[in-house]
Amino acid sequence: MFRNPLLLFILSQFFIVPIFSQEDNSRRDPTTLNPDRLPGYEVEQSPNKSEPNADTTKKPNNSTAISGPEKLKPGFTEGAYYLEIKGGASLFIDGPVLNNLTKTLRNTGFDTTYTYTYGTNEQKALLYSGIQSYNGIEVKGSKIGFLYEKAISDHWALGGGIDYREYRVNHIPNNFLSRSLIIGTARFPNITPPTQDAIARNIGYELSGLGSYSDSIVSNRIIFLEVNASYHFLKESTFDPYLRPIVGLGYDSTTKGFAGKLGGAGGMRYFFGDGFFFGGEISADIVYVGQDKIITSKAKDKFYETSYAFSFGKKFN
Repeated sequence: MFRNPLLLFILSQFFIVPIFSQEDNSRRDPTTLNPDRLPGYEVEQSPNKSEPNADTTKKPNNSTAISGPEKLKPGFTEGAYYLEIKGGASLFIDGPVLNNLTKTLRNTGFDTTYTYTYGTNEQKALLYSGIQSYNGIEVKGSKIGFLYEKAISDHWALGGGIDYREYRVNHIPNNFLSRSLIIGTARFPNITPPTQDAIARNIGYELSGLGSYSDSIVSNRIIFLEVNASYHFLKESTFDPYLRPIVGLGYDSTTKGFAGKLGGAGGMRYFFGDGFFFGGEISADIVYVGQDKIITSKAKDKFYETSYAFSFGKKFN
């Protein structure tokens, strides 16, 4: 290719020899190494690479992100405590107290003075049949309350609260009309017997009272202080099913005496964020009423109640 020796010599001196004799300074100067070969360092680049003042200084890559407060876990967790308010009403109430009251009203709740004293046998039979067909009273209850609960393990909690209940009675024989129309000596005749017209009129009042009833009469208002234990089936779950035995001691403002309750509840809570929850439960109780002291309670002074309640509350660590 190159036939002129002189030209070949000149080219080798100025181009080829310097290329092969050039020293590799990067082996002695670590600053010439690629940043990727320096462990623990990286080059920070400006978000906008087109900015002339972008900071490309090498900085250690050992920074730790700063986090905020730990997020509150949902559901039931050991060491947490719970506050809730609740309200509800009875589904079913029955028992010795209601049965005894029904019997009392069957004997005294209907006006029978004139019919049984002066009425014919047919009138007496009609009055007796009407009284015996009386179905009895019906009691409805409503309640509101406050509950505190402390989780002592993964599943168990202890707590206490306030439970206020009001009971109203329906279907009470209302002989007020007949009693008010039969007044004075006409109701309780003296030696002189009433006239036939008065007898007939007053017997009519008594018979008409067989179909007259009063409703929503307040019977008892009781405030209970209760203690409870609860078992929670799931841990740290959005859904929190539980069972809860309950014991309570209260004061009955109607009878001016003590009251007591023994029962339990089962329900479910749902946690929807930041520790807040709402729930619902069904409870069953034996309630003792009308006693100066609970220890003197008799079987006839209790009733059985099944009720429901809805709640809203907050979890705290």
